[in-house]
Amino acid sequence: RAALEGEQRRLHALIAASSDLVTVVDAAGHITWASPSVAALLGRDESEVIGMDPHGLLLPDDLASMRDAIASIRAGTESGPLRVECRVRVGPADADEHWVELIVTDGTREPGIDGIIVTGHDITEQRRANAALAAREGELRELVEHVNGIFYRAELGAGPWTFVSPQITRVLGWTPEEWM
Repeated sequence: RAALEGEQRRLHALIAASSDLVTVVDAAGHITWASPSVAALLGRDESEVIGMDPHGLLLPDDLASMRDAIASIRAGTESGPLRVECRVRVGPADADEHWVELIVTDGTREPGIDGIIVTGHDITEQRRANAALAAREGELRELVEHVNGIFYRAELGAGPWTFVSPQITRVLGWTPEEWM
């Protein structure tokens, strides 16, 4: 018994230290268990989300993604989808976008779980960085395609051409594909 209690304390400490969200959703569609990380990720205490419909934590535009993920899990068979990933925004609609990548797993056959396990982690900064990178790439592409000159990129050490700007056609009469 003491070993079991020690293992339970250990698991609780590990879950409490995790920044990842872990919840269990029952067959009625309500959260029956939530990890302490809901406070950091959702701005709510774990006791606040117990009994909630998890869809109430999402922004309206992302409800379909979560419903589809849960429906796929519920419709899954032994050979069907038992794990689904989706990316959704959480929190109040008037707040900054807060993106979470969720993994929805069938835990209905697991003793003591008897529900759908939803784990997630914050990907807000990753999405912001990707958007900033895409914007910079667009700006660079615009510059390269409209400057009066030819830009090219080649591998160091006599490697093949990997890029030639479209101006090569106007200046030399070759298409980029022909030049490379």
